[in-house]
Amino acid sequence: MHNKKTIAVVMHDFRGGGAERVSVSLCNGFAAEGIIVKIIVINNIGPMIKELNKTIQVIELNNTRTLLSILELRSVVKKLKPNLVISHMTHVNIAACISSLLGGFSEKLVIVEHNQMHKNYEVIDKQSVKIAYWLTKILYKYVYKIVAVSEGVKVSVIDFTSVNKSKIDVIYNPVVNESLLEYQLDPKKKVHRFFNQKQPVFVCVGSLTIQKNHMLFMEAFKEVRIKIDAKAIIIGEGPLRLDLEKAAVNLGIKNDIDLPGFVNNPYDYMKKASAIVLSSSWEGLPTVLIESLALSKSIVSTNCVSGPDEILNSGEFGVLTRVDNVDEFAQGMHKAVNSQQQNLRSRALDFTVANAVEKFCRYLNHAQ
Repeated sequence: MHNKKTIAVVMHDFRGGGAERVSVSLCNGFAAEGIIVKIIVINNIGPMIKELNKTIQVIELNNTRTLLSILELRSVVKKLKPNLVISHMTHVNIAACISSLLGGFSEKLVIVEHNQMHKNYEVIDKQSVKIAYWLTKILYKYVYKIVAVSEGVKVSVIDFTSVNKSKIDVIYNPVVNESLLEYQLDPKKKVHRFFNQKQPVFVCVGSLTIQKNHMLFMEAFKEVRIKIDAKAIIIGEGPLRLDLEKAAVNLGIKNDIDLPGFVNNPYDYMKKASAIVLSSSWEGLPTVLIESLALSKSIVSTNCVSGPDEILNSGEFGVLTRVDNVDEFAQGMHKAVNSQQQNLRSRALDFTVANAVEKFCRYLNHAQ
């Protein structure tokens, strides 16, 4: 019934972050339902391009500055005449909001917030992005719907923008599909040298930024190594690489921890891991925890705002510890290696691509 419907999705680029990964997953889910999908990007770069369904058209705007691309975005949307426009990430959302008011499509604009708005605002250095966050307080009330990826993000949006809660829906990220649930390792593939040894291996997946608080994981890992011979891998790239490499030397764990950078397919690492760790100071709805459930892996995570408590159901499906507590996190890592929670895959089914696509598709019939 969706064959003649068109959705335009606005993104900044295809970098390998969690928000970009779930955005591509959502687009692929729409395409699988027969919906025509057009992705409008500021920069047509990044590894996630390879993951796109071949039927999806990507349109790159000429201006590489988000807030300077507003008029062009208005023109592109006007030409495409989509039934629904979906925008991801706050600074891109603001460009979409202004374009929609100028182009008359605010009643079909759905914006998605992936993270804690006030936390992100505090750590942003770029002045233009700070201005974008401030503009949400004015512009978000004009869109058709705001989607928050978790209940915690919904609270954050309300607190930061003062928008009426009736305008906000929670739709969990489209993370889990059949291929992830049935994911199998290629026995001939050499994933990482640490997995060829007999020690437990902790795997952390997340960009090397202040939000992910990898220092907590590294300090806890040092404590764990006092009791057990173990290895650690941090998958991701970011501005704190040099700081973390220096910390590994100072903590005396240089030979037992590796930072291989961005990995296009982290599932091989996760599948082989003894436990998955998330040491973040804050989150929106951390994709890696959902993926870990689908892969039936033991989890230890900080109980940060927001997402881990929702995903792990207050500790039923993984170990939760206080933020910035090294001793608790180390104890949690011990527990995660030595025990296995039950029914992890059944919990993962609450975060399927099909569920998210179905909920977004309801907007297709109501948007003007």
